[in-house]
Amino acid sequence: CTSSLTCINNHTYIVHHHSVIIIIIMVQSINTKALVTLASVMRRPSLMVPHISVDNVSELNYTAMKEHAGIRAVIFDKDNTLTAPYAMEIHPVASLGLEAAKRVFGPENVAIMSN
Repeated sequence: CTSSLTCINNHTYIVHHHSVIIIIIMVQSINTKALVTLASVMRRPSLMVPHISVDNVSELNYTAMKEHAGIRAVIFDKDNTLTAPYAMEIHPVASLGLEAAKRVFGPENVAIMSN
């Protein structure tokens, strides 16, 4: 590191140039597919708007989603979708839908996320 470059760690640097501070974060690769998908959603925000409403994930027709809508993967939100808030046990009714999604899309194409 030089006097105008401060190393924070092996991947993060701060550059001081005149009165401007630039933070550089070095990454191993860029997920171009994710960037392309993000651009697609920005052009067509309706892609992120729910088009149907069901009482629970077991009521969804995953086969139709895959065969007729071209959906290749599913991401479930954990709280209030698969579990009660902050609970770790999947609700029995939601479990049926989760298992159906894994059968249709394959377990490698089904994810659970939590914020």
